[in-house]
Formats: sequence, structure tokens, C-alpha cells
Amino acid sequence: LVRILKLYKAYYEAKSARKREEKKKHPGEEDDWDEDDFKHNDPSDSLKDKESHVGRKLSETTTRRVICLILAMLLGLPTMQTELSDQIGFSANYGADDVFMNFQKLQAEGEEPAARMDYEESLLRYIYYHNWFSYADEEVYCPLGSCASDYYAQLFWVGIRGRDASAVERNARIAQISATQAGEWEQSYENVAGIYNFGNMPPKAWEILESNWTIECDVNNGWASRGISLVADDIADVVTHKVRCPGELRRSESLYVVSWLMTESAMDRYHMAFFFDLRPFIRMEAMFNMLNTGTVLVLLLVASLVFSSDANRLIVHPVERMIDRVEKIRDNPLIAMRMADEEFKQEEIARARKAKAKKEVLKHLITQVTTGQICGAGTSGPLETVILEKTIIK
Repeated sequence: LVRILKLYKAYYEAKSARKREEKKKHPGEEDDWDEDDFKHNDPSDSLKDKESHVGRKLSETTTRRVICLILAMLLGLPTMQTELSDQIGFSANYGADDVFMNFQKLQAEGEEPAARMDYEESLLRYIYYHNWFSYADEEVYCPLGSCASDYYAQLFWVGIRGRDASAVERNARIAQISATQAGEWEQSYENVAGIYNFGNMPPKAWEILESNWTIECDVNNGWASRGISLVADDIADVVTHKVRCPGELRRSESLYVVSWLMTESAMDRYHMAFFFDLRPFIRMEAMFNMLNTGTVLVLLLVASLVFSSDANRLIVHPVERMIDRVEKIRDNPLIAMRMADEEFKQEEIARARKAKAKKEVLKHLITQVTTGQICGAGTSGPLETVILEKTIIK
């Protein structure tokens, strides 16, 4: 950040120096105080071509402190705020609990038809409530609006996961959908326009939902997984990147959800696992992070330029002018008379500039905003540096 600011400052000073050189090629009359005199007769012009050690040190110190201040704000402020996610539980967790409770009921009742219908109804409702395809193509798969496309995470993988491979394989055969046609289930909700809608899925997704849970994942890390992936096969204009297992995505691009209504030992043996696709959220977060970085750079640049300008205008340049004049008077004491004449001329030019600025209030206001003077406190009298400078001349 410091190097970027220094690079911009060097470019800005070089550009200003070229403008001053071009203006010096067309000097005006000595006693004709026109617009060129207002712009050129600035005693600090000779000091802008080079930066003193004091100015350079002050500029670097100010830049570093501004950077530390803004970075401290960026790191500190988020830790002082409560998260919206801490207010209430999520539908993904509650839905996982509901599906797992119906699955346990199915196991307890020996796969009775009524229990299986309840289980498969809850599973399809959970999958459609977080419909992956509604975000991929909202016009086609969410025609009624207000569905999973309003959010940045959608379900894409369902299965049984655990450390007991035989239990995982056995329960995967029980958990797969076998008594319900996904297409018929979808059509029963297709024309119901509610506050929140399930949306639609392509026929290829129906086949995946009704297929056997045979996709094996996590076979090398001590966990066994069997399930189905809604994005395991190519679907024209919808699925362009196939994902058979959650491990094929980056760790930050998927969300792992399980039922919490079980013990840790039971969960290690086997449990129902649901993985959500977070890639839309990651893309949006990356875009906002880039905007945030750009905003910080602009704030650092503006703040450093404003602080450096104020320090140069109020401290560095007046002191350098005094040093320059003392050295000239030491070499030639009679030059003080010419300095006094120049000082009188500068005062007259400043008085004329002030009278002209009253007629151009808007232009004067814009100048104050751009130079940062509008944010500073006004002074009722001359600054100490100006008084000392006049005393040296006298």
C-alpha cells in the first residue's frame, strides 16, 4: 500500500511540474495581476519541485499511520458485531432432523408402506425446498418465484455416511427412494403458488432421485459414503461442471449438514448427510471483497494526500521558505529589500484574489473541498509561521 501511494505521489508531482514548466514559457507583465499571477506567484512553487527530508519523513509516517488505522478498523469492527446467523436456527438443520426422524421411524416399523411414504415425502420436500436447479435457471425451474433461487446455497448431494462401511451400505439401500415417483410428486405442487415454492427439476434429476444410492465417496479417510448427486451428470444449459462427490469441490465451496438428534457414537457409526453447494455465495463474496479492497485503497490514497497536503501547507513549506530566505539574506543582506517588495506584492495579489473569490463562491467552495481545507478549523489571525517569516524579512 505504501508503494502504491508513493508511485501515485511521484506521478502527481511530475505532472504538476510539467504544468508549471509550460506556464513559465508564457510569462505575463510584471505589474499586470491577471489570472496567471494568481496561479504563478506562489512563494511555495519553488519548493514543490523537491521534497525535503522533513516532508518525506512526515509523509511516510502519516501514510503508515493511516494504513494501520484503517486496517485496525477493518479487523476490529467485525468482531464487535453480532452475527445474524446466531439469532435463530436454519431450515437446513431442522429439515435434516425431520428427515432423519422419519428414517428412524421407517427402520423401527420394518419398512411399512405408510412409514416409507412419510419418509420419502419428507426427503423430497427437503430436497425441493433447497432446489439446486432453481438457482441455476430461475426462469425455467422457478416460474412462480420465491423459491431456493433467493438464496446462495442449494442442496446437491444426499446420502448415508459413517465409519461402519457395512452399516452405511445397508442403510443406503433402505434410504433410497423406491415407492414415490419424483415427477408425480413434483406435479402435485407444480401449480400451487405459495409464499414459498418448491420449483421444478429436469427429468434427468428425477431419474437421479429414483436411482440407487451407489455413488461411493470418502473411501480413503476412514469414512464411507453412499448417496446420489444431483449434478453428477451433464444437463444441457444447467449442469456444466459435474460433481459426483462433495470432495471434488473446495472445502469452502460446500456446506455439510447432519441431524443433531443423535449421539456422537451413533453419528460415527452412520448418519444421513446433506451437502449444499456454496459456489454462488463464494463468487458473490469474492466480488464484494474486491470492492472492499478497492474502497480501502481509495480511502488510504485520499487520506494520505489530504494529510500530506495539510502538513506541507501549514508546516513544511513555511519552514523551508524561512530557511531559504535566511540563507539568501546571509549571502546578500540587501536582498531583504527586494523580499519586502515581493511580500507586499503577494499581499496585494492575495487581497485581489480574495475579492475575486467572493464573486465566485461555488468555485471557492469546490477548491476548499478538493484541498481539504473545508474540513479544517478556521483561524481568526495569521499563523505563527507567517508572523515569523515576516519578522525574518524585517
